[in-house]
Amino acid sequence: MKDEPASTRQSVLAGLALDARQRCLVAMEELKNHIRISLTNGLTVRQIEEATIEAVAYAVPLAALTLSKSNTFDPLDRWMAEHLKEDLRVDALAGRVHMSPRNFARVYSKKRGCTPAKAVEAIRVEAAKRRLEETEDRIESVAEQSGFSGEEQMRCAFIRILGIPPREYRKRLSQPP
Repeated sequence: MKDEPASTRQSVLAGLALDARQRCLVAMEELKNHIRISLTNGLTVRQIEEATIEAVAYAVPLAALTLSKSNTFDPLDRWMAEHLKEDLRVDALAGRVHMSPRNFARVYSKKRGCTPAKAVEAIRVEAAKRRLEETEDRIESVAEQSGFSGEEQMRCAFIRILGIPPREYRKRLSQPP
C-alpha cells in the first residue's frame, strides 16, 4: 500500500479498528443490502438463502478480526492490510510471527475464528470495496492494488463474500437507494 493514497490506507486501517459492535452493525447493513439486491435481481427465496449463508460464512472472518478477545495477531492483521500486494500465504505469515506454518494456521484459526486465507481474502475485498467507492480506477487496477492476482480472482471473491461482482457493486453505488 506504499503507492496508494494515504486516505485509502487510513480507511482500511480504520475499518479494521472498528469495535465489535460497530463491525456487527456494518455486517448487518451489508447483509440487508445483499438481500435487497438479490430481491431486485429476481432471485428466488432459496437462491437468496444460499447466497446469504455463503455471504455470512465470509463475513465472519472479517468480523472475527475485531471480535477476538486475543490481540496476539493484531499487529499481523494491520501489517496484512498495509501490504496487500505482498505474499500473504500461510508460510509467509507464519514466518512474520515466528511460528511454523501448521501451528500458525491452527492458532490463528482458533483465536480469530477463521482461517488465515479467509481473513486475507476478507481484508482484500474490504480494501477493494473502499477503492471502488473512493476512486474511478479501472477494475483491473483496483484488483491489483488490493492484492488480487487479477480481475477474475477479485470477481470470484466479491461474489463469494458480497454476492455481486465488483462492476455491479460500483454500479449500485451510483444508483440512488
